[in-house]
Amino acid sequence: IAKKLHLKTIPVVIRDISDDILIYLVLSRATHKHHDNILNKTYVFTILTEEYNVSRKDIAMISKISISQVNNIMRLKNLSSDVISLIKKDRLSYGQARVLVNFPKDKQIEHAKRIIDNNMSVHDIENMAKREKNYSHFVEDIERFEEENHVKINIGRKTISLKFKKIADIKKF
Repeated sequence: IAKKLHLKTIPVVIRDISDDILIYLVLSRATHKHHDNILNKTYVFTILTEEYNVSRKDIAMISKISISQVNNIMRLKNLSSDVISLIKKDRLSYGQARVLVNFPKDKQIEHAKRIIDNNMSVHDIENMAKREKNYSHFVEDIERFEEENHVKINIGRKTISLKFKKIADIKKF
């Protein structure tokens, strides 16, 4: 900004501040930057908990978000480096990444590519995760069936629903 304004000097105030105030400033900055990458918050929250022993409850209070949101943000540090790279490039959203954390690291990039290629919503990814967890031995069969019949299958506790994109696909089925 200073270069754009053609400033030769930049006014600066230097202050000695306590760790408590520094923590508050870092947290408040992290929460006010709406377009900031979610990984920056993950990094800041992790440093605050691990190096400064700030509780997640305090982070939530100062950040004005829920404790579960703080926990979800901090869980992103468990993503594989390939998935983190996709988040940095804005190819994956926070919501999509939050679901990917539940997969083993070796499966995360495979699922991330599928998410990007199929433009999957968070709801679709949650269904995929639930399906893989509960019906892992049928996943390939279900996916093949979906592709062959142009249908999306959602498996509930007591129901199975089929969602078709076109009327012609229903008639063909």
